[in-house]
Amino acid sequence: GFTNTRLRARASFTREPIRIYGFSQSAMEPWFVARDIKKLLSRGVPAESIAILYRDNKDAGPVARALEQFGVPAVIESDQDLLVHPDIKKLLLMMQAVADFGNDDALMAALHVDYFRIDPLDIYEVVAASRAKQVSLHQLLRAERKLQGLTLHTRTALRVAYHLLSQLTNLSHNLDLVTWVEKLIHGSGVLKATLLESDPTERLSVINRFYDEIVAMTDSHPEATLKDFLAYLKTVSSHRLLIKRGSTVVAPGQVRLMTIHRAKGLEFAYVYIINVHDGHFGNRTERQYLTLL
Repeated sequence: GFTNTRLRARASFTREPIRIYGFSQSAMEPWFVARDIKKLLSRGVPAESIAILYRDNKDAGPVARALEQFGVPAVIESDQDLLVHPDIKKLLLMMQAVADFGNDDALMAALHVDYFRIDPLDIYEVVAASRAKQVSLHQLLRAERKLQGLTLHTRTALRVAYHLLSQLTNLSHNLDLVTWVEKLIHGSGVLKATLLESDPTERLSVINRFYDEIVAMTDSHPEATLKDFLAYLKTVSSHRLLIKRGSTVVAPGQVRLMTIHRAKGLEFAYVYIINVHDGHFGNRTERQYLTLL
């Protein structure tokens, strides 16, 4: 049979009433939470004893940015979309420029990637010159003589970036996808920039996860090309699917952000539950269907 037993928390927390706050604008909530946590930290409360819980993974963004503005160390433990990480977005811009080599818009977007260290005004100058001369941006950067007369502060960086993308385009037709991506990661400077950080663990983990996704695709489709991979990512995004970044390293001294579901079984001295409103935590009726091919 079953015995009715009253459960008791073993943690020696002082009971405090639950506080409920309402906000006239949703944008005010993250800033309130960040400021309140900042006050707790100033009183000596350990950051790791504080948790912020939410319904969906996407809820983490605004409050994480607010915490950063207040100088509060935090770690997001919920599943995050690999494709929205800054390093991955930059790699994808370069991949698109290679896959669609000859498209000036794709090239211009890739030139803005900060690994290349190109002055944005120089990009504006060469784009304006290509229109004035009625030649494509690719043709302008390929011929050094066509850049004469332009005042460019990062002329060498422009040429190096174009040469790299041109070389990668050629290699994409002659190497398997995994080997090609290795060339991209090393040649673009993303790996070098990451390793120069004082703590590159998180960024290296993201890059490695992206690499693993490509390896997984080529394991099942050895003939896969760069365009195939980009088409796969487009399908993932169009159906709002999530390519997870992988596990997050949790270190002491960080406020912990996670979904309600992930928090099951955990205990914290201070817990903030955000975005609690009708239609978000309850009464959700949105349905999405995958197109059958």
